[in-house]
Parts: sequence; structure tokens; C-alpha cells
Amino acid sequence: MVRVRLISKEEAQNTRKTKTPGQRRQRMDLFDQFAEAALHNPEQAVVYEDLGENPQKFVLSLRGAFKRARAHAVVRKMRGRDEVRVWLSEPPAPEPEPEAAPARRGRGPRKA
Repeated sequence: MVRVRLISKEEAQNTRKTKTPGQRRQRMDLFDQFAEAALHNPEQAVVYEDLGENPQKFVLSLRGAFKRARAHAVVRKMRGRDEVRVWLSEPPAPEPEPEAAPARRGRGPRKA
């Protein structure tokens, strides 16, 4: 049997649902939250324990979060332990630009 119910026009015209983020976006958001601990306390190191997943994958995701935040962080997996340590470092010094080579004479196209 067909059910019939009345709703307002505004509700009927709203045909789109808000989209929930996918798995990848949810993981990125989670690791952005993990990175905030170090970003808000730059003078201290942060220890992540009981990872509950592949440590290498955790480290790579955490490094990605710091890159998105444009922060220079050292992320280290502790050997033999289910632990990752992070601290902020100074940004690397920019490399000096090479000097321009002097213009070479007499190497242009031939004149006829």
C-alpha cells in the first residue's frame, strides 16, 4: 500500500543531502588532529603510542599531515616499540642561487 504524507515546499525542494567525507578524507582529518599536538607545543616533543596499525603507514600519514600544515617536523619510529616520536625542527636554509653565467660572445646566428 502506498503511504502519503505532506511536507513543506522548502523541504521538498531541498533534494541534496550533505555528503559525508570519504575514508581518505576522514583519515587525513584524523592525522591533522594528531599533528595539532606538536604544532601547538613547538618547544616539546610528542609521543604517539599504541598505534594499532602498520607503523610505517602511520609514520607516512603523520608526515603528510605536517606537510599539509607547512611545518618542518622530524617523525621517528622507535625500533622495537609501538611508538612514534615527533618534534618540530627549524626549516632548512634555502640553497643559494647559482650565479648567472657570463654572456658568450660570437656565438649568435650567422649573418648572410
